[in-house]
Amino acid sequence: MDIPRRLTSLVHVASQLCSQDTLKLVLSRGAFPDIRDTYGWAPLHLAAWNGNANAMRILMDGGANIELKKIWNQPRLYRNLITEHSGTTPLHQAAFRGHLSAVEMLLAAGAD
Repeated sequence: MDIPRRLTSLVHVASQLCSQDTLKLVLSRGAFPDIRDTYGWAPLHLAAWNGNANAMRILMDGGANIELKKIWNQPRLYRNLITEHSGTTPLHQAAFRGHLSAVEMLLAAGAD
């Protein structure tokens, strides 16, 4: 799996790669589970997009906001040129990609 070429945190990388031990370690050391990358994605968005249910559970247990909306974190010039999924939640990401177990997990946790 490729690591996105954008400013990310270790929490993002561990979530995308589903590195459970790393994810647990950085969260236990105080990493913010809802940190956003340069494209506005939080780690839970990445885990849901990739259908990484284990990473999703670790993030949710670590306090990740299941209703956090993805925002486009770029200057206005870029925002005007890009049609992007701004405002989507992890539930949208999982559903869009057809990850049923991820959708079920988020719904069971109260995602709307």
